[in-house]
Amino acid sequence: MKKMKVVQLVLVSMMLITTSFSMAQGKGKDLEVKKEKMEKKMDETREQGKEKAKEKSDEAKEKMKEAKERVKEAKENEGNAYGKEKGELSGKEFGKERSEQAKATLKKLDEQETRINELETKLKKAKQDKNLSQERLEKIAKAEERIKETREKLEKAKQNMQMQMQEGESQE
Repeated sequence: MKKMKVVQLVLVSMMLITTSFSMAQGKGKDLEVKKEKMEKKMDETREQGKEKAKEKSDEAKEKMKEAKERVKEAKENEGNAYGKEKGELSGKEFGKERSEQAKATLKKLDEQETRINELETKLKKAKQDKNLSQERLEKIAKAEERIKETREKLEKAKQNMQMQMQEGESQE
């Protein structure tokens, strides 16, 4: 009997030991599986993050391209250069037409200047007449002031026109 008890005790202890070993081995596998799952999830989130970052950078590049194109179009459509919108005219025809316009404008400016000179002479004659009333003298003074302002505007217009003509000649 004693032998039996010892054998039973050995068998029970072996069973306990084997089950504990098998459980320990199972837990190790579970940890490995969990670790693999975590690594997969981390890899997926990294890839998703990289994709999102790439999409955002692509969008930013696209926006920058669009902005550059808009600026380029705006620069092409604006400007002070004569001849940007010359229509169906050739360069030579457009130049002749532009020259004729400039000459006509200068002629008008000269006519305005002669008109101003005529008005000034009339005002001087009226001033020399000593029998003028105070009211009439005030009107003459106002007219002289307007003539002075008009003459200044006329001079500025002439200068601008001459500069434009010189620029046109230098561009040819």
